[in-house]
Amino acid sequence: VIVLWIMYFKSTIKDKKVDYIVDKSILTLETQLKNKKINSLKVAIAISKNKALVDALENDDEDLGYEILSDITQEIKKSTNISIKTQIITKEYNIFSRSWDNSYVGMPLKNYRNDLEYFKTHTNPKSSIEIGRMLSIKTTVPIYKNNTLLGFVEIINFFDSLTDFFKNMGIELYVLMDEKYLDISVFMQNNETINKY
Repeated sequence: VIVLWIMYFKSTIKDKKVDYIVDKSILTLETQLKNKKINSLKVAIAISKNKALVDALENDDEDLGYEILSDITQEIKKSTNISIKTQIITKEYNIFSRSWDNSYVGMPLKNYRNDLEYFKTHTNPKSSIEIGRMLSIKTTVPIYKNNTLLGFVEIINFFDSLTDFFKNMGIELYVLMDEKYLDISVFMQNNETINKY
């Protein structure tokens, strides 16, 4: 009887340890996601207030927009060693400029970006996990001049830094997306699948 009691006690302690580790891991993931969203929101708000960039958007000067956006992100990289991807989207949901290249200027995003419809009824920024051409964490801040909507600043984060963070803790993190979104997320169509994800 004593042996059975000891085995039961060991099993109970092991289960509690596993539950504790899972709870702490989930809490850590939530904290990391929240921090990523807040940091992206700070940068996006600052960019949305850049007068030269707002003027370039208002005057449809894509080349100047790309130059300004590139300079901002290069300075952030130089000062913090953090690479960010940011883009400016027009109020018609077309790409105005991207920090990483200027080859997609004018490309319409309307078919991929239902999340932008949020700004038809809201003026406050938004940061969430979104499905576009890839699954990502998008922080979107509207750009206004004299109360007129000109477009949006968007910071795009992928899950690499989160998976690396957890890998350093000895935890493999896999971000899964329901396959029903594959027609939208065209850059993920060749990814491996697990059941319907």
